Amino acid sequence: MTCRIVVVVVVVVVVVAVVVVVVVVVVVVVLVVIRGIVAEWLSLRSCYLEVTEEEEEEEEEEEEQEEQEQEEEQGEEQEEEEEKQEEEEEEEEEEEEEEQVEQEQEQEEEQEEQEQEKEEQEEEHEEQEQERIDKYKRHVKKRGGLAAGDEQRCAVLSQGGHHEFSV
Repeated sequence: MTCRIVVVVVVVVVVVAVVVVVVVVVVVVVLVVIRGIVAEWLSLRSCYLEVTEEEEEEEEEEEEQEEQEQEEEQGEEQEEEEEKQEEEEEEEEEEEEEEQVEQEQEQEEEQEEQEQEKEEQEEEHEEQEQERIDKYKRHVKKRGGLAAGDEQRCAVLSQGGHHEFSV
């Protein structure tokens, strides 16, 4: 019986050793699998974070580009508005200059007309004076010569003066 006990003890020890080995192997396998899963999860998580960061960076870049485009569009619109305003101002200045030139031309024409009218009046006045002188000379001729005071009248007339004659 001692042999059987020894055999049983040996078998129990071997079974326990096998069970322990199996348990250790299972635990090691489980730990390796868990470690792999955790490593994979961490790897995936880090990839996700990287992708998320890249997406955020891309979104920020897109937003910055959109802002720049909006600023450029606003700048272009402002430039267009400024150009329009400058063109309008130039047109107004040109119109004012044209109006001023027209006014100056009208004034010159009016001055020329006034000068021409003045010259015509002077010519008419000279003609009237000459007619008066001629009339007086005819009158003197009809009378047969100069009377008293006629010399004075002739001198006044010849100097461009006015003298009323009673004919």
